[in-house]
Amino acid sequence: MDSQGRRYSKGYGFAMFYVVGNDLAAGGQSWSGTSVLPEINQFFPGQVPTDLDQRNRLLNYQRDTSIRKHRVRWNWIVDLPFGKGKPVLGGAGPVLNRIVGGWQVAGLGSLSSTYFALPTGIMGVPADYKPAGQPVNPLPANANRSDPMYSYFGGNTTWVTLKNGTQQRTTFDPRLHPWRQQYFPSTRQWGLDASLFKTIPIKERFSMRLNADFFNVLNHPGNPSGVGSTGVLSTRSSGMPARVAQLILRVLW
Repeated sequence: MDSQGRRYSKGYGFAMFYVVGNDLAAGGQSWSGTSVLPEINQFFPGQVPTDLDQRNRLLNYQRDTSIRKHRVRWNWIVDLPFGKGKPVLGGAGPVLNRIVGGWQVAGLGSLSSTYFALPTGIMGVPADYKPAGQPVNPLPANANRSDPMYSYFGGNTTWVTLKNGTQQRTTFDPRLHPWRQQYFPSTRQWGLDASLFKTIPIKERFSMRLNADFFNVLNHPGNPSGVGSTGVLSTRSSGMPARVAQLILRVLW
């Protein structure tokens, strides 16, 4: 972790923190065992190692997407240059200074990276591109709804001839997705909250504090952080609510 900052002095102060991490996980938990690993009879012969640890590594060793790779956090406080002794309206009298003087702005923010997995390919590419992988029944460029295979296009449905000559419909599943454990950097996710506030002395033991607080001050809508079944980024929200503002009046004694 790296950090930079300045203590509050002469009207301003700030701090910034940066953390980078490349965390890996086996199955997404802090333990592993046979209860989370399919047996080798669930795969075609020779597809996965018979050794439990090697099979666990092949199937589950991957990036832990719950931990961000880049994380930046910051906070600050600044005195606004208005009022008695300040660059603007520095000669303000007691009444005017109570209105324009003593205002401060403070806030905090964060920036972090996100990941998305690649369960499908990218749609809409030129026709002469060759896919890295495709289903058993590829989707034709011009599918005909009257085709008896129409409902099976884009899937892995197949028919297996049994020993007695009958055919059994099943779904081909090698249990090893060609793009498993493949994570790609997504859009940066960031947020910003801020407050405008001041304290007004009333008498020796009494004062009044005014606050205008803004959460998600720039109204950041959230980032897409996944790939949908269509192969394009989903619109899943980052969890940020819309901008919220609140006004607070406190009497202190």
